[in-house]
Amino acid sequence: MADAKHSLTLLNRLAERKPENERWLREALSGRLERLGAIALEVESEGGGPIGRIFRELQQQSAGDREDSAERNKDEPVDDGSDSDNAVDKVDVIVRNMAESLCELIAQDPQALSGLEWRELERVVAVALAKIGFTVELTPPAKDGGKDVIASCIVENREKVFYVEIKHWRAGGRPSLGHILDFVEVNVMAKTDGGLFLSSSGYTESVHSRLAEISSQRVRLGQEEKIVSLCRHFVRRRHGVWASDKPLPEVLFEHTITNSMGQQVAL
Repeated sequence: MADAKHSLTLLNRLAERKPENERWLREALSGRLERLGAIALEVESEGGGPIGRIFRELQQQSAGDREDSAERNKDEPVDDGSDSDNAVDKVDVIVRNMAESLCELIAQDPQALSGLEWRELERVVAVALAKIGFTVELTPPAKDGGKDVIASCIVENREKVFYVEIKHWRAGGRPSLGHILDFVEVNVMAKTDGGLFLSSSGYTESVHSRLAEISSQRVRLGQEEKIVSLCRHFVRRRHGVWASDKPLPEVLFEHTITNSMGQQVAL
């Protein structure tokens, strides 16, 4: 549950900085008090913040709801939930819900990106792409074969597969041309329909000088703006206020870096 602890620590820190961000903590904890309670209290003991208060408020609210529910259903058979527990991996559900909360937070406050760990950002991008309409596979954190997310979709009765690589170096480093060319090779070898390389910290000048060549290899580059755009698509789709008439590959590659002539090479 290390991922859950880090995500709660991040949400707690952001809520402490801006009280209006407490809603994300409430959303992350709601319905998961038993599973996350010990972690929430551990986060409070290590760094303070509003997480303990919010946890206890939700706990009191939940207790009241249970009493009301028990009174209404006292004559009904008890469901111990064992079947659903066996059917669903609780940890996966918690981590996915955390990623969705972080996705909404980034859409509202892009500065929240700076507090994420690299694996959290990979999950954020994966859940955003899934909500947009892609079939998504998040690759393992090690030995991922040079891609972090595999996104596929059906276009004109044909499956198209795209690789997404994500670099989130909070120390200030930027991917160089070598990193991009390695990703280009991975896509060429796998015969994908294109690749999206995302870097929250931008790219070295050597990359910018070769944009046209990189684009011709069916690879596009995105920066923080592209990550935020994906998160905002996620929010609009989640709340039913966005339905794009563009093919999904166009949505994937919009808001990426253009070449020196301001053009993007069609995929």
